[in-house]
Order: sequence, then C-alpha cells, then structure tokens
Amino acid sequence: MTANKKILIFKHSRTWTGDRCSGLLETKGYQIDWCYPMEGESLPDPDDYRAAIIFGSRDSVNDHEPWIKAELDWTERCLKTNCAYLGICFGGQILAKVLGAEVAKHEDDLTEVGFIDIALNQKDEGFASMPSKLFQWHKEGFELPADSTLLCSSERFPNQAFRYKKSFYGLQFHPEVTQSVIGSWFSTNDDYKSEGLDPASRQRHLDYANQHHDAITDWFSGFLDRWLTN
Repeated sequence: MTANKKILIFKHSRTWTGDRCSGLLETKGYQIDWCYPMEGESLPDPDDYRAAIIFGSRDSVNDHEPWIKAELDWTERCLKTNCAYLGICFGGQILAKVLGAEVAKHEDDLTEVGFIDIALNQKDEGFASMPSKLFQWHKEGFELPADSTLLCSSERFPNQAFRYKKSFYGLQFHPEVTQSVIGSWFSTNDDYKSEGLDPASRQRHLDYANQHHDAITDWFSGFLDRWLTN
C-alpha cells in the first residue's frame, strides 16, 4: 500500500461507528488508519498520508486539554506538507483556529442540531451538487480565516464551509453521518434539547436522513474524489 492511498482519521469517540466517510474511502481503495488523540494516542507524521480527516467532538477547540493542543499543533504542521486536510465540525474549527480565526458560541447562544438549510456562496466543483440540507450538531462556529474562500452558509452560522489553498477544507456540518449514526447520537447525547426536538421531531430528522441517504452519499463521494485529486 503506497503512502498516497493511506488516509488518517482522527476520531474522538468509540461509542458510534458506521460513518459514511470511511465507508466511501474504503470502497475507493484507500487504507484507513484511525487515531484517537483524546485517549493519549500519538499523532502520526502527516507526510506519511495522502490525506487526513478530523471528525467532530463534544469538546471545544478552546478547551485547554493537552490532546486538543496536540491536534492544533499537528494541523499547523499538516499545512506545511502535501497531506490534504478535511475538518468536520470540531475538525473544521481546528483548521479555522490554526489559520487565526476565532471559534466561539453564537452571540445569541443559538445552536444548530438537525438537518439545516445550507446555501452555496462560491463555486467549487466539489460542492456543485451539494444537497440543500445537511446534518448539524454544534454550539460553536468559526469565523472565516484570512486568505480562505467561503463556500456555503446557513442563517444562524454564516460560515459553514471554507477552502484554504487547494486541498484544505473546513466544514461545520456533518456529511459523514448516516441515519444509524444520528440515531446513536440522539440516544446518547441530549444536546438536541437546545433545539426543542421532541421525539416526533427527532424521528423526522431520522426519516429525512433515510430518504436523502443516496443523494448525500452521491454528493459526498464526488467531493472526496475531487478533494483527493487536487
């Protein structure tokens, strides 16, 4: 297995599995190496990988935890290599902070949980067929880093995705989650209460995930292909 077929994924919980992202990459012939920094695992050399992906976390990038500082330092190092980078939610906030942008709560203490409308701001081939609603689960957002391109926005958190240079992306939403992952999050994390999501509302989000599974998968698959060939 050559280095350009290896993908490193940082994950911050072992309580859920079956993400869309690693499944798609494996079908494309990539080797996935998992890393759990918050458990004290060492962070591999980014030069050994074609790309790296940092998933979400219940923690804040502003928390003073040694493993968070390690991820910030690692991402800064990654920016100086040929290793492409995709940050999802917490991972997108890590990239934004490394690039000098603020990560903070909404000024009115609003959150985003569930499938939220997202509008395209800037042409990017990887986002051309992006569905109009994607899943969110966060209470902090990032400012747009200098010298980056804003790709899409939502009403509450206007910075939903950005590109830095050719192959460094920060996303606020969660294209990696499937219906089963969302169901797991609903059952183990009550942050959805910030949105007033009663059982019927949560079921509607699960139904939406099922109904639009193929459309989200097709778009995200195409995005990954373009990202990894930049």
